[in-house]
Amino acid sequence: MDAVQDETTTPSFNKLPNLEKEPRLHVRVVSNAAVAGDVILLTLARPQEFTFVPGQYVWLVLPDRAKKQRIIDRRAYSISSGTNNENVELLIRLTGSDYLKDVAKLTAGDAVDIIGPMGSAFIAPEQGAVLIAGGTGAAPFLSILRSGANGTFSFISYESKERPLYCKAELEEHARQHREDTVRCKEDSPQQSDFDDIVNKNDSRQIFIAGPQGFVDTVTEILLKLGVSSGRMRYEALYPLLGASRELVGSLEKLVAQSYDIISKPIPEISQLGDLFLMAVRQTTNHVAITDPNGRILFANKAAEDTTGYTLEEMRGQTSRLWGGLMPPLLYRTLWGKKDVPGQKSFYAVLNRRRDGLLYVARARISPILVKESLVAYVATEEDITDLVELDKAKSDFISIASHQLRTPITGVQWAVERLEKMEKMSAKGREYMQDIRASTKGLAELVDNLLNVTRLEGGDVAVISEKFDFIRSIKNVIADMRMLRDKKNIKQKFVSQHKKLEMVSDKNIVRNIIQSFISNAVEYTPDGGSVEVAVEQHDKNAVFIVHDTGIGISKEDQQKLFTKFYRAENAKRARSGGTGLGLYIAKNGIDLLGGKVTADSEEGRGTTFRVELPTEVQTRAGDKQLR
Repeated sequence: MDAVQDETTTPSFNKLPNLEKEPRLHVRVVSNAAVAGDVILLTLARPQEFTFVPGQYVWLVLPDRAKKQRIIDRRAYSISSGTNNENVELLIRLTGSDYLKDVAKLTAGDAVDIIGPMGSAFIAPEQGAVLIAGGTGAAPFLSILRSGANGTFSFISYESKERPLYCKAELEEHARQHREDTVRCKEDSPQQSDFDDIVNKNDSRQIFIAGPQGFVDTVTEILLKLGVSSGRMRYEALYPLLGASRELVGSLEKLVAQSYDIISKPIPEISQLGDLFLMAVRQTTNHVAITDPNGRILFANKAAEDTTGYTLEEMRGQTSRLWGGLMPPLLYRTLWGKKDVPGQKSFYAVLNRRRDGLLYVARARISPILVKESLVAYVATEEDITDLVELDKAKSDFISIASHQLRTPITGVQWAVERLEKMEKMSAKGREYMQDIRASTKGLAELVDNLLNVTRLEGGDVAVISEKFDFIRSIKNVIADMRMLRDKKNIKQKFVSQHKKLEMVSDKNIVRNIIQSFISNAVEYTPDGGSVEVAVEQHDKNAVFIVHDTGIGISKEDQQKLFTKFYRAENAKRARSGGTGLGLYIAKNGIDLLGGKVTADSEEGRGTTFRVELPTEVQTRAGDKQLR
């Protein structure tokens, strides 16, 4: 879910990936070759539908192992092949685990599964990057060079006698053909002199660092000493363990060992208050994990083990990509980079994967731990809400089916009214009744359409059908539709725009829905004799739509729940009893679909101003459903 959810609101699940659409592909092994000491190159037949960006990785699953062990054991490996290669190559170091022993036994023709592609940390920007690799950490960087990515690259790779770089000749040839790139192969450990040119103040390229833990720590320490900003450095799997983080790891290692002893002790033997808190965290039913500033897991409680299926020993030193990674990368960057606002708690609904392969939905929150304004760690909590999501889906499915069934009789009543109104001998009273029936069926039809839109939005895969239209004309048409109600309430209408015409390429239906929601809301909740002003501006590539009214206004408390489904403020209920609380919810979701944003400025009893910004150009996006 992209938007932050306040803890007092009902979570929305419409931004979650489909639980039934895990990006898993069945592939065959082409070859399994030893390339250096304990390193193998596993080559897989590339499925036609598999595409990736250089720098991404996949999860490797062994189906036969899953059957025998009754567990879906997986590992993440960076893709080393180029984007145009016929096969997918994975550079794998054999460390002696049972899983890797089975990987080493794979031969041509064997079946495996890959999940992905995943990852965004090593996707190179347009200007290029500095690539520093130790051992098999070279894999994602090989993919970048082999794919001919744009930009200028400096690739420094470290090898040892036990683990030589198998593609050194290929890299040297790359350097000859691309003289703007720098390629160096080093046989010793990283030295400060290796990076003198990287510290150049004129070089602002990102620095990608991958390799064993000690290698990552050493390279990072050298670069920091040379004055390189930590903001330039990027990591994918292993993050540096330095300074305060290293001290924190040491302290938590003692606590982890101690925690198992504490749990078995009777309460009278627990002498320290810290022991009591540790026991409480260890035994609480919610998943709790403590990480360093890079998201590296230092401690996790029993509930985290139960929820994810991984033991604490398997989690320690890893990041949450061990069970996550299924959501858009931007969500994770937002989630981990957000600082808590005092008095406000923000949660996210995220899709995760257990060790046994089962997908589940978690309600997650990540809070920074600050000491003297310095970030020293994070506390991450999760709660498995899969049952709640499934219940929410069942409810949406029921509403969708019921709404579809209601449309047929409503349409029949509307046709009957139209035929009756054409009768010449109908009395004046009869025509008045027909108008009442028409108004009632129109209101019911709008309610059914709103319910259908809600279920489509929450079901995901909503299509955006872009076409060229005049934004100004769409607004004027909605204003004209509201004329009868304005006249009835003696409301003054004003339209302000410096543009006679404002062309937009977007989904006309969604845009009209947004316009109608805010203008009709303004008219409905403005008392008799009030005024509504609509203004249009253009800023860069955005059309700005402003609606100001002199209506009942919205209290500060209610503003936090303004775009929540079915929510209506108390003063709104008193002013108009027949509202559904769906209009602004649908409008907000439509704005999100089009990549826009909305803000509200209001005070109870003093009117409201809504400001909606919509891109003037939106690309068509395929989807299973369209909004009505």
